[in-house]
Amino acid sequence: MPEKNKKKQSSDKLTKNERRFGVVLEHIDSKLGLVVEGHKSLDKKIDRVEKDLGEFRQETNFKFKVVQETLDSHSEILNSHSKILDSHSKILDSHSKILNSHTEILNSHTEDIEIIKGDLDLIKNLIKRKVDAEEFEALEKRVLLLERKAGRSQI
Repeated sequence: MPEKNKKKQSSDKLTKNERRFGVVLEHIDSKLGLVVEGHKSLDKKIDRVEKDLGEFRQETNFKFKVVQETLDSHSEILNSHSKILDSHSKILDSHSKILNSHTEILNSHTEDIEIIKGDLDLIKNLIKRKVDAEEFEALEKRVLLLERKAGRSQI
C-alpha cells in the first residue's frame, strides 16, 4: 500500500503543480493578450500617423512647388526689369552727354551774344551822333539857301 499511497500522493502533487502552472499560464496568457492588443492599437496609430504624415508631405510639397514657381516667375520679371533699367541707364547717360554738349554750346552762344550786345550798343551810339541822309539833305538845302541870301546881301 505504501506504493499505492505514493502514487496517489504523487498524482495529487502533480495536479496541484499542474494547477499552479495552469494558473500562471492563464495569467501570462492574459497579460500577453493585453500586450498583443496594445501592439495592435499601436500599429493602427502608426498607420494613421503615417497616412497623416504622407498627406502633410504631399500638401507641403505642393505648397513648396507653388512658392518655387512664384519665385521663378518673380525672378524672371525682376531680370526683365533689370534689363529695362540698364537700357534706360544707357539712354540717360547718352542724354546727359547731349545735355552737357548743349550746355557748352549755350555757354559759347551766351558769350557771343554778350559781345554782339556790346557791339550793338557801340553802333547805336555812333548812329545817334551821325545825321541820317534825309536830315543831311535838308541841312544842305538850308545851307545853300543861307549862302544865297548871304551872297545877295553882299552884292
